[in-house]
Amino acid sequence: MYKVITYYYEDEEKIKELYSQSKTLWGEHICYTRNAIISLLNGTKDVDAVSTRLLKNQEEIAELLFPYYTRANVEEYTGVLKEHVKLAVDLIKTVKAGDDATAATKAWYDNGEAMLTWMENENPYYWSRIVTKPLWNDHLKYTMEEVTKRMKEDWTGDIESFDNNHTCMHKWSELYATGIVYSNMELFSKKKPHVTEPKK
Repeated sequence: MYKVITYYYEDEEKIKELYSQSKTLWGEHICYTRNAIISLLNGTKDVDAVSTRLLKNQEEIAELLFPYYTRANVEEYTGVLKEHVKLAVDLIKTVKAGDDATAATKAWYDNGEAMLTWMENENPYYWSRIVTKPLWNDHLKYTMEEVTKRMKEDWTGDIESFDNNHTCMHKWSELYATGIVYSNMELFSKKKPHVTEPKK
């Protein structure tokens, strides 16, 4: 009698696509955030359009979680990400006006803490705060450096901060994708049946 054994192996194409999507979307987050910073500080007419596109980007980032996480989880994470953008806009406006930004800064970082808590609760192994918090806080730091350096017309420093932020988000995108893939490995695997002949 022949025996069929089923092996499972990684679906490399599906994994590669998820990593590519994560890299693209988090990269867009950095770019549209920069657009928003420039538009807000310059008071240009495209502020609403840029802000709308940035919020859509947050929806797209959260949507990567589905179907690996429930629809309710996706919607919850979307809300946290959108709040990140709205609080960033409030903070930039406060800094531009020269007002005390202590409360606005705290609200922005508190939102980050809420996001990191959500991620750790959902995926404590791959999205542990030990790994996520330093990287996310770097993102917040570099973003505000872009704001303050542009206001000082330190163009070289502004570009350096953006480059640092871009590198930071590339690392973050890989972390994000890794958490999705390797905590749902059964959905990123293929079956390969192998027929063995009976021993004589």
